[in-house]
Amino acid sequence: MESPIKTLPDEQTTLARVAQAVAADGRRVATIEVAAGLKRDGLRDFLNGRKRKLALVDAALLADELGVSLDWLAGRDRPRENGAEGAT
Repeated sequence: MESPIKTLPDEQTTLARVAQAVAADGRRVATIEVAAGLKRDGLRDFLNGRKRKLALVDAALLADELGVSLDWLAGRDRPRENGAEGAT
């Protein structure tokens, strides 16, 4: 049976997509963390490279807060409501 997952997201694509969605949102990183229910500095540490990966639940909360799909955030799909530029 073939796996339904065609490609796995790579860290650089995810990082770039998160940074793009945060920039498109326009709020401060700390404000987004609180609104999404993330741990303090978790998003900032990810964006600054101190943290290499986001937990799935954190990525899902972040995607919802930023108005993008989890697939897009992982580099696998197009953006949702907020129209973050540059999706393929």
